[in-house]
Amino acid sequence: MRQEFRPRTANCRNKEGEIIAGKRILLNRWKEHFELLLNVDNESDAETDEQIDREIHGNPDEEPPTLQEIEVAIMKQRDNRAPGPDNINIELLKQDKPELTARLHKIIHIVWLQENLPKDWTEGAIVPIRREIRWNALTI
Repeated sequence: MRQEFRPRTANCRNKEGEIIAGKRILLNRWKEHFELLLNVDNESDAETDEQIDREIHGNPDEEPPTLQEIEVAIMKQRDNRAPGPDNINIELLKQDKPELTARLHKIIHIVWLQENLPKDWTEGAIVPIRREIRWNALTI
């Protein structure tokens, strides 16, 4: 026997374990959750950052990626993935247009030599995704 339609209700629990509902309240709760999860400062992170800096700056003679390395990296990417904030799909880059790959190589080469990532390359949208019984965060 088929049950009659029941609309889904979106709700979750706050820090105290109470069930909360309402679009604005839920969005604020997710924001609070991910800020606590992702904005943690501790000594091990600082030590890791220092070690990475030593590794990066320890070999200043390392050459920037070649055009062929960039082409190989593009072809290794999986299809049918959500684009990032720039809305560029990997399928577009895989069209094997020499001028597109050459321009991308030029941008990467400049960033490599300046050792400074553009701000847009360090940002992403965090989207909560339900997987079975728990929520995961996906950065796009």
